Amino acid sequence: IFSITVMGASSSSSSSSTTTSSDDAKQQQQHTEDTQDDGEMVRVNVYRPSEGQGPRISVPGFGIYHSGVEVYDTEYVFGGGEFYGSGVWAQRPRVAPKDSPWEFYMTLDVGRTRASRMEVRRVVEEMKAQFKIGSYDITSQNCNHFADALCRRLTDGQHGLPSWVNRAARFGDAVKNVVGQERFDAAAGKPPSSDKNGAAVQGDSYRLAEDVDLFEFMDVDQIACLNEAEPNSAAQLLRQSSSSSSEPAVLRSDADDQLLIYVPFKRPVILTTMFIGAPAAGRRARHAPQSVKLFVNQRSMDFGDAERAINVPSIKFDKDEWRPPSDNAAATHKINKIVLPSVKYQNVSFLTVFVERNMANNDDNDDDDEEEEQEEDSDEDDEDVTIVSTLRFLGRAH
Repeated sequence: IFSITVMGASSSSSSSSTTTSSDDAKQQQQHTEDTQDDGEMVRVNVYRPSEGQGPRISVPGFGIYHSGVEVYDTEYVFGGGEFYGSGVWAQRPRVAPKDSPWEFYMTLDVGRTRASRMEVRRVVEEMKAQFKIGSYDITSQNCNHFADALCRRLTDGQHGLPSWVNRAARFGDAVKNVVGQERFDAAAGKPPSSDKNGAAVQGDSYRLAEDVDLFEFMDVDQIACLNEAEPNSAAQLLRQSSSSSSEPAVLRSDADDQLLIYVPFKRPVILTTMFIGAPAAGRRARHAPQSVKLFVNQRSMDFGDAERAINVPSIKFDKDEWRPPSDNAAATHKINKIVLPSVKYQNVSFLTVFVERNMANNDDNDDDDEEEEQEEDSDEDDEDVTIVSTLRFLGRAH
């Protein structure tokens, strides 16, 4: 019999294959003794389920674990981050994300690295291409696999993650090979892999089919937007985006290309997906967002606060992402779907959406569609105007 938690690589078992951890303890001790006298120490921070979230076993090697790699006072973790694309992000060491089901357990010294702080960042950037949000697999590519790979990169292959941290995933992989992928996914609480629209893997968690439109949980009367050209157009945009109405609703910026949208919720929610739409094709696409940031539970932000925030990654768009879809080349607007790392968007009672700049500030823009430029309405000629035609959020209420 085995059970699998939704985060952190993980299954637990009463199988006889779980043995004493004496060899692992020796391995851990050897890792520490083998470290060199020079260079920066590379550490692995291990987390276990918080009380009530899963089995909490005090003997290393038995149970469920999540891990991150600490070097130069920064911890690197796989399981969320760049909203779409990479699932790797940096965080304060030994601190589990707020409202996550994990708590800090222990720190293990792995070995020393001669890489500088900037070289470490470059290595992490290179690894983001491999550890994307959609590549997460609970038994073959989870947070602990990332930690092991990063440790080996930083120590020239000499030291990796102690084997007991990821033992549960190896057992789960063996079970999957025996019972088959579909039965294994069902036991893990994951929808069938063929149901591409019903679920998506997100870092160290699963996005289930029960996600709903979150507009019904928004405090609509309190929705506000700074720098909107028309009063209440942000609230109207969110309303229309969540309905089947064909009535258009467009949010335009006023003085410049930035927008700051405040979205309060009547009860805490978990965000999993954002849909954002804007003009597509030719010069009209210059009004589409080029960079967007999401802030959680920060009620008093202004434009200066949002611009100065360096610990919140930007959702970046390029011009290809605002081209009409191939099956509807005549479309004048395009909607992009952004899968959010739900582990970072738990217990959201207030969401601030910061449109940082539009595509007119994108160096890759070209002027290859003169006809469209001539046909544009005069009120859309100003490149300082940002236009958003869809804004919708999916998730679950607590």
